[in-house]
Amino acid sequence: MVFGTISMGVTASIGNYLVFLPLYESLLGFPIEKVVALAAKVNSSVKDINTLIIYSILPFNILKGIIVSIVTMLAYKKVFPILHK
Repeated sequence: MVFGTISMGVTASIGNYLVFLPLYESLLGFPIEKVVALAAKVNSSVKDINTLIIYSILPFNILKGIIVSIVTMLAYKKVFPILHK
């Protein structure tokens, strides 16, 4: 699950950089510079789109992966006897 969480975080970061953030900007008229400025108010390390992804999007996805892994492990313990009959 550790490898899955890390790969999900990296894949989501690349997807945000290449696809989702430019898509928000072009389709919704949502300027990335304003997103960066908003994130910089919360985290002073955010300076541009690269640091936005490293300090905001990647940690969020890693945390999400950890939470999903914990929920999966807890649920799997409950359904293990049912699945292996």
